[in-house]
Amino acid sequence: MQYVKDTHSKHAALFLYLRSLVLSYPEIHEVKNAKQTTYKDTLSTVCMMRIRHDRVHLSFANGTKMMEKFPQLQGEAKIVRYLEFTTKEEVDMTPIRAMIEESLLMNIEKDALRTLKKASRHISSDE
Repeated sequence: MQYVKDTHSKHAALFLYLRSLVLSYPEIHEVKNAKQTTYKDTLSTVCMMRIRHDRVHLSFANGTKMMEKFPQLQGEAKIVRYLEFTTKEEVDMTPIRAMIEESLLMNIEKDALRTLKKASRHISSDE
């Protein structure tokens, strides 16, 4: 399991430091799996974390949609964008908190849109 590897690596203290920040949001819970540790609210994934290439990667599930507001996000993937850290001193909590909160809001918006689309389809089929 990746969580065990991450918490026993040379960057374990940094990983646990970022983990405590993410879990400071009561609506977020942790899911440990083989490739990464995932942090979710009741609707969807908020962010993921793992140690990769000797850096702690904090990835945001809504990353591509957050790029304009948070240009410090990195990556070329279709959906996910990430921040990477090697020391605690590199961590600026203010923008990370803002990114977590933005991701939580985006999950709410996506869910509301799904609900509206479903209701619209239901109304259309009744006509």
